[in-house]
Amino acid sequence: ALRDELEVSDPSPSARMLMYLWVYTTVFSLYGSVLEIMQARVVPLRIYALGAWNVLDQLSILMQLAINVLFWFRPFNVHDTCYQIAHNLLGVQLTMCYVQLMSFFRGFEVGGPLVRMIAKIFADIMPFLAVLLIILVGFAMG
Repeated sequence: ALRDELEVSDPSPSARMLMYLWVYTTVFSLYGSVLEIMQARVVPLRIYALGAWNVLDQLSILMQLAINVLFWFRPFNVHDTCYQIAHNLLGVQLTMCYVQLMSFFRGFEVGGPLVRMIAKIFADIMPFLAVLLIILVGFAMG
């Protein structure tokens, strides 16, 4: 069925690898969403929803599932709108995965203070980034 959808009778090794990666990322994303739902059931919903790491996990899972759905539209043409959307989503999703990787360092003696410091610095520069965004949007529109 998947072979017919991709319209290949004898898939090349790269096409076969692409199909395996699609299955892996879909199963992994669904497993992650089940784990997040279980965590939301244990922790009170208000506390769960206010956790920045939990929101990041949910956004990452939803974005990966959206990318997997876009895969079936076969966005292999660079000038296609679906390709542009998938490409941008992949870039944001990869950045979110690197930020998620920082959450694992919180439990280590060396990495924990560094992650807290980076989070504090980011929280401190948020007002500046808001003003910068307003100025950039103003100049882009004008």
